[in-house]
Amino acid sequence: MPYQKSSNNDEVTFNVQPEPYIHPAGGAFKWSAGCLLVPGGLFLISLGLSSGFGVLMIICCALGVGLLYFVYKLSKKPKVIDEVRIPKIFTVNSGGITIDGKTYKREDIQFISVRNPLLTQDSSPYVQRGYEGFANAAHNQKMLAATVNYWVVMETNGVPVFLGCGLNELAANAIMSDVSNLLGMKIS
Repeated sequence: MPYQKSSNNDEVTFNVQPEPYIHPAGGAFKWSAGCLLVPGGLFLISLGLSSGFGVLMIICCALGVGLLYFVYKLSKKPKVIDEVRIPKIFTVNSGGITIDGKTYKREDIQFISVRNPLLTQDSSPYVQRGYEGFANAAHNQKMLAATVNYWVVMETNGVPVFLGCGLNELAANAIMSDVSNLLGMKIS
């Protein structure tokens, strides 16, 4: 469950949990590894067996596959993602929002919005002839990652304050709606 709320008199406490992370480049990597590495490895193995260098070719292919898997595991989840996609607990009442030990008054909050940085970037890659499959796999993976990359951002005195990151679209819009209603703000 992305978020839960509990009432205590005139305050509502939100407990926001991020969705599991999906890497925006994971599908393209898998596609290229499957379509390029496996047939290439089989070709090199068969070439090596026919030329007498079979054992050496098999070892080189195994090392290549192992290195590719190791690089994939290292790039699976960047450290900056862990710094942004953290659980948030905040309290809202008609007077303002308290988050991370700071209280923001209702009159200092300009707006609350839902953003998704993966959807605001140009998502139509330049594709040369012959690379359509790779580009389609990369685009599809990016769109899959975008489904769990919504942010709820409060703008207060020119400073963005994150109320939740790594959410699905429905949870992000529900948090924005609930918080806006509790503050008596108009949702635009």
